[in-house]
Amino acid sequence: MRILFLFIFFTAAGFAQTSNFFVKQNSLIWENVFITDKKDIAALIQKHPRLSVTASEGGTYKGHGSEVKHTCPDTSPFMEKELSFDFEIVISEGKYRVSITNIKYTSNSKKGAKAIIKPESMWLANGQINKNYNNDLACLNSYFNRIFTMASVYKNKS
Repeated sequence: MRILFLFIFFTAAGFAQTSNFFVKQNSLIWENVFITDKKDIAALIQKHPRLSVTASEGGTYKGHGSEVKHTCPDTSPFMEKELSFDFEIVISEGKYRVSITNIKYTSNSKKGAKAIIKPESMWLANGQINKNYNNDLACLNSYFNRIFTMASVYKNKS
């Protein structure tokens, strides 16, 4: 019985890995809420070498992630390319919500020009998330959770 419970638990966890993604107006958006007792979330996020806060108003901060590299096994080849994205952080008492939009991968062509790859062309089918790319989305979900969690920001600056 315990083995069955563990199997169900880990199977459910595997399916939940891409649940932070949703589709809005034919664009892929990642969103998560983090619980924290930290007060200056924007300053902590900005310590990450590839994230920059570009605007703020009240408890809302907008920014950009650029030249980000991440890899995971069993993902699409374009996932090895540099990643950029826009983010918004909305802070409220004891928590903050991070939304990521405008996800792009960049590759260098043989002539030195940069090609932009918008993953929605592959990750979305008929306005829905294409299940064939669950490994890509699980990888990205894990990465976004890691960089927007305060503990990992401290590790990046050590």
